Amino acid sequence: MSPADSPLSVVVQRVIVMGVSGSGKSTLGRALGAALHAPFLDGDDYHTPQARARMHAGHGLTDADRAPWLARLRAELDAQGRVVLACSALKRTYRDALRAPGTRFLENGRRGVLAALGRSRELLGGETQKHVQSASAY
Repeated sequence: MSPADSPLSVVVQRVIVMGVSGSGKSTLGRALGAALHAPFLDGDDYHTPQARARMHAGHGLTDADRAPWLARLRAELDAQGRVVLACSALKRTYRDALRAPGTRFLENGRRGVLAALGRSRELLGGETQKHVQSASAY
């Protein structure tokens, strides 16, 4: 069965791996992207230079600071077919801005990440399991 024909591809078009800084979102997201033959996007790459400067200076971002970031992420998600994105998306309003049919949010660092995909491990197949298991160690 090709990756495009897998049951997972029919259900999930967008996987958003969310979590706090340092939780391993990018590690898990890269592994999922590779296993699903889907592009991986790192949400940090879409922040404005001003937002990056604020964060680098140790200042948190406000909802207003995050609005253009969320808009860029949503536009990128809409432009892709199947895709895996890693970003904090900690507030429901942020997730709502990114939500579309076929989107699944995974909170990295919690047990049962695969269950959040709505599919059993058997449907993921050996190659995907290998990538996810190695990423889950982080």
